Amino acid sequence: MHQLKKNAGLFLLALFVTNCTTVSMVNDGHPTAYKVDGTNKFYLFGLVGNEKVHTYDMCPQGVYKVRERFEASDVVLSILTLGIYAPRSYQVTCKAVGESK
Repeated sequence: MHQLKKNAGLFLLALFVTNCTTVSMVNDGHPTAYKVDGTNKFYLFGLVGNEKVHTYDMCPQGVYKVRERFEASDVVLSILTLGIYAPRSYQVTCKAVGESK
């Protein structure tokens, strides 16, 4: 039983360390200091869910950068729910005012 707990602990540690990822999309232009942070909800290890980020509502002057992150808090929630709930964090940075979309 002790070996099983040790292996389970090592598995969770490896899962925690290796699953923090970031995906970014950057457009031309100059960023502003205005950033919008949020979380999208996914289920069953991220396989179920079709969340959309409505960037035009956040940045009418255009989007400079979008980052999707699977942060440590997202990993912890995924582990605690055994993958049933798998959130993904995001951050949208707007373009400077006066730049074209």
